[in-house]
Amino acid sequence: MMMTRFLLMFLLGFYASVTMASSNTLDSPDDSQYQEGVKAYVASDFLNCAIKMETFKNTLSKFSRDARSKINFYRSVCNGNLGYYGYVLPLIKEINLSDLSNEQVEIIENLKKEMQGQIFKIGFLAAKNKDFLSCATQMESIKDPSDLFEKKIKNKILFYRTYCNAKIGYNAFAAALFDYIDSDDLTENEGKIYSELKILLYKELEAKNRIYKYLTFYGGSIGYSPKITKSKATLYGIATTFVPSLGGWDFNLAADKVSLIQVNSGDNYTQTQVNLSVGKSFLTYFSIHPFFSNISTSNSAGSNGGNEGNVMGIMGSYINSLTSKISLEYDQSTFPSFIIGKTTTREYVISWDKTLVSDSNYTIASKLLIESVHPQAPLNKDPSSGFVLKSHYERYALDLNFFFTNFQLGLSGWTGAEALGSRNLGSVIFNALEERSQGLGANIKFDLKPSTTSFKFSYASETILNPNSTDIKASTFVGALTFIF
Repeated sequence: MMMTRFLLMFLLGFYASVTMASSNTLDSPDDSQYQEGVKAYVASDFLNCAIKMETFKNTLSKFSRDARSKINFYRSVCNGNLGYYGYVLPLIKEINLSDLSNEQVEIIENLKKEMQGQIFKIGFLAAKNKDFLSCATQMESIKDPSDLFEKKIKNKILFYRTYCNAKIGYNAFAAALFDYIDSDDLTENEGKIYSELKILLYKELEAKNRIYKYLTFYGGSIGYSPKITKSKATLYGIATTFVPSLGGWDFNLAADKVSLIQVNSGDNYTQTQVNLSVGKSFLTYFSIHPFFSNISTSNSAGSNGGNEGNVMGIMGSYINSLTSKISLEYDQSTFPSFIIGKTTTREYVISWDKTLVSDSNYTIASKLLIESVHPQAPLNKDPSSGFVLKSHYERYALDLNFFFTNFQLGLSGWTGAEALGSRNLGSVIFNALEERSQGLGANIKFDLKPSTTSFKFSYASETILNPNSTDIKASTFVGALTFIF
């Protein structure tokens, strides 16, 4: 029994505990509270111990590391004996074992194993009762099982973690775990589930061993209303993505051209852009994407310093839960072809992707994004347009995406301000001397027959501030056809 084992360990560590309590005091006026908690622990009065030690949880930062470890030791053991399994495991992670005695380290290691064992039982029963969401939640909390578990138990934790995630629709995630399951350690009934999982995850498992190549052709137009300085623009391009089957790599290369018709000017503007990004995933939770974009322009009459620019940056992502991903991005842009002189822009982006609802037939996901742009130039005003360069711009965006079996619908909106920024790993660059204040957008994507082909149509409307007269609406339409080989 759990209580009997812990009582034996507590008796073995009695002398060390009492010695520590009497000779190592906390630098705090609440020291008597701590001593009372230790006495309750020694007397196996775990409820009283937990109550006393929990009084420190909001003031831990004022103690030394050694003191925090000792407080969290008693918090973990006493709460664990009261059955608060999910609460105890995060506490154990906060303990620096070097601050504890050998007996206390042994107690903590056994406590971690015991708590994880209890959580595994809860998750197992949830799977048996087909409460797969609860099962997945429990199994994810013990994804790093104690070293004291034998291999067979660790394998079962992995098996049910995979099984339950697959049953709530996280097939790609489950497929990433599937190959690490040792089917020889499973029971006969679990072996049947294992075979069913192979069928359920067939597409995802096949995808892991397949080299994917994507080729996309796209084109569109931009309309301006009213046509004060610009009449319209057209754009077209090609993009390719190469995803090897192993190693977690992806390679992306794109090239496009924009042609802009200006009002009251025979000198129209064209821009060519090449974008390159490389991605690498580590474990199942981390990924990194460095990227580079080069833009070259023509007809740069009146510009100062050439007609070429570039963007260099990097984005890192961390999947911090089954339904959540946090990404950080930094890039630096150089646009030497402006009237205000060589312009350098630093950009910081933080975004949060969150799955709101997931089912085998549909998924609803959101993305919250904050962008901060910091440009610098020798001058801060373009006399021809009246544009005044600010030292800082911020943009706040929210996307909602609805994924169904054969199509996807996306809605987006943003507010704030943006000038000289970039989006989508440098693939969309705003290198015009203008400030945008808000925008709305929508897109719809269809999987065509054969299923290796898809079509996507996007629309976006953004407001361009005009210092001299009426603000301008820029409406962008883009269609894209993608082939998968």
